Amino acid sequence: MDSKIKKEEKILVAVLNTGWIHKQVSFTLLNLIKDRRVTIIQPSHRPIENNRNLIVKDFLVQGFDWLLMMDSDNPPVKNPLDLINDDKDVIIFPTPVWHLSNEEADRGQFPIYVNCLDWDKNKDAWRMHPEMNGWQEIDAGGTGCILIARRVLEGMTKPFERTWDDEGVVIKGSDYYFCEKVKKRGCKIWTHYDYPCLHLTELELGEVMRIMAKRDIKWANAPNINTKEYWNSEWNRRPRRIYSYYHKIADLTQGKKVLDYGCGRGDLMAMLDNPYGLDISEKAIEIVKERGMKGEVGTEIRGNWEVIVATEVLEHLDNDRETLQEFFNHTDEVIYAVPYNSLPPSVEPEHRRVYTREYIQQITPYLREIMIFDEYLLVLAKR
Repeated sequence: MDSKIKKEEKILVAVLNTGWIHKQVSFTLLNLIKDRRVTIIQPSHRPIENNRNLIVKDFLVQGFDWLLMMDSDNPPVKNPLDLINDDKDVIIFPTPVWHLSNEEADRGQFPIYVNCLDWDKNKDAWRMHPEMNGWQEIDAGGTGCILIARRVLEGMTKPFERTWDDEGVVIKGSDYYFCEKVKKRGCKIWTHYDYPCLHLTELELGEVMRIMAKRDIKWANAPNINTKEYWNSEWNRRPRRIYSYYHKIADLTQGKKVLDYGCGRGDLMAMLDNPYGLDISEKAIEIVKERGMKGEVGTEIRGNWEVIVATEVLEHLDNDRETLQEFFNHTDEVIYAVPYNSLPPSVEPEHRRVYTREYIQQITPYLREIMIFDEYLLVLAKR
C-alpha cells in the first residue's frame, strides 16, 4: 500500500492483542512496515485500558507524531496512513459490528451497525451516523482502528478509562469516554467511509439464521392484507398515536394546503394548519370528520396541493415507487415517513418491504433530505 505521509512524520502502529493476531492483520502490517517512518509494536498487556494507556505513554515519550492503534481482528482495507496529510485530530475507521437486542430482533431490524456514531438528544442515546460517504465528522465511535494526532494526547490524563456507577456497573466504555475527552479539548473526531475496516469476529450461525429469516424477502410474496375491510376493522380499535416526526412535518408545512394521503384517524392532520385527508377506510374518514376535519374515502388524488404527506403508508403498498411519482403529478413537495430498516413482512404482515436510505434514494423523485426520527426515516422531496 502506498503512503502519502510527510517525510518528517514518525508513526507508531500498535496492534493490541491477547497472544494472537488475525492473518489479515498480519498482511496489513507487512504492507505498513515497508514505510521507513513506521514503528510497529504488538503489546498484549491487560486489561485493554491498561494496554492502550501504556501505548500512549510510550508514544509520547518516544516522540512519535501519529498513533495508529488497531485490534487484533480489525484490519483496515486501505492504507490508513494515506489520511495523515489531511491532518485531522482523530480518525475512527468505520467498522461493522454485530449487535441486536431482543427488542430490536423482534422488530426485524438489521443486526449490523457501523461504529461511527452521533448522540441523539431526543432519545438520549447513540445512533449510527446517517451520511456514510467520504469524510464525515462524528461524535464518537469504537476504537478498534483509530488514528490519533500527537496534539490530541499531549497532556491528556488517563486517555482510556471506563466510568462506573456506585454498584460497579459500567456507565461509559473507554472508547466513548475517550471521544468525550477529545471533544472537551476542542478537537474533532472524523471518519472516512472510503477507508473501512474488516471485523473478523466469531458469530454463532444459528443466531444469524434466526435474525435473517425474519428479513427473508419471500414473506413479501404473501397476499397484501391492506384492504379496505382490514383497515375499517383496525381503525375501530386503534388508539390515538403521536410520533416524534409529526412536529417536524407541522413545521415544514406551516400555512400550506396539505393532502394527508393515508391519513388514518387524523392524528397528524390535527397538528397541521390546512389539511385534507384521503384514506382507503370509511371508518378512518368517519373519525376524521367527527374530529371536525375534512377528508374523503379513496386512493385517487384529485386537484393540486402545496404539499402531500404520507406517514407510515408506503410500506403498506405494492406500488410505492409509482405512488411517489403520482404524488408529483399533483404537487411540487412530498413528505413521507417509513420505519427505518425494520418491521419486514415476516414481523409485520401489513408491510411489503423494509426501507433503507439506499432504497429511498432509488425510488424518490426530487429527493432533498432524509432525516432520522427515533426508529423512522422522514423524507423530504421537492421539485
